[in-house]
Amino acid sequence: ADGVAPKISGVLVPTAGSYNTTTSLEFTVLYDEAIVLTKGSFNATLPVTIGSALIQAEYTGNYGVGNEAASLSFSTGNLPLAASSSGLTGQITLGQINLYGGSIDDEAGNEGGVALPATPITGVIVNQLAPTVTVTGLGSITYDIDQVIELTADFGEAVDVSGIPTIGLLIGSSLVDAAYVTGSGTSKIK
Repeated sequence: ADGVAPKISGVLVPTAGSYNTTTSLEFTVLYDEAIVLTKGSFNATLPVTIGSALIQAEYTGNYGVGNEAASLSFSTGNLPLAASSSGLTGQITLGQINLYGGSIDDEAGNEGGVALPATPITGVIVNQLAPTVTVTGLGSITYDIDQVIELTADFGEAVDVSGIPTIGLLIGSSLVDAAYVTGSGTSKIK
């Protein structure tokens, strides 16, 4: 035995982007030397907390001698609806690897670590579907020139408005913009 335990040198995290319940997140734990993972009573897992949801990402590789590698890959599988992240740092965190009685060793028999270094995860957006919108007006009414036409955009959930969004209207043969007036922080804007 060389007396030097294999150390975790880093973690590869999912690429920044949007993920939903039909996708999984992949994490790869990197070691500073080749290791062998021996299976315990269950598959090894990596706890991943997304918002308030705890998911056990499962080891996706092979176990035992002959499968030496300098990394371990984990997958969350399909994400539950309760998992939610807007992409800000700290909304997705990782725990330490659970071996369930298994072991991580190098070829010399030195036991490897399971505690991950601090791993900031930024830009990974989970289950943040854009709200659907329904626009309603006053129906098929004849309006006088210079009369205000009030439209309501119902998003079904509270939205924050920035800038001055508009809705394009075709009136006769002229295209005009209906400008936002009020409603930020509510589900309906006018």
